[in-house]
Amino acid sequence: TDHFPDISMPMLILQGERDPFGSRDEVAHYALPDSLHVHWLTDGDHDFKPRRSSGVNQQVLIDEAAIVAASFVRAQLAVAARTCSTLV
Repeated sequence: TDHFPDISMPMLILQGERDPFGSRDEVAHYALPDSLHVHWLTDGDHDFKPRRSSGVNQQVLIDEAAIVAASFVRAQLAVAARTCSTLV
């Protein structure tokens, strides 16, 4: 995480709320650049597996992660297209 402040390119982190490599509380104290976006998967662990009591299963969180990732990529492509059109 020491390198996070140096990240200038858009970056998406998909993180389970119970991930032992960075809980929501821990990540809240990181120095994150504006270019880094964190999307929290409710009750997910490092493998996006929630507890049974959460009412969702791992596939639901994987699907959510895929939707969020696709949306992030589309947004970055739109920014790139606008940037390229101004250079022509």
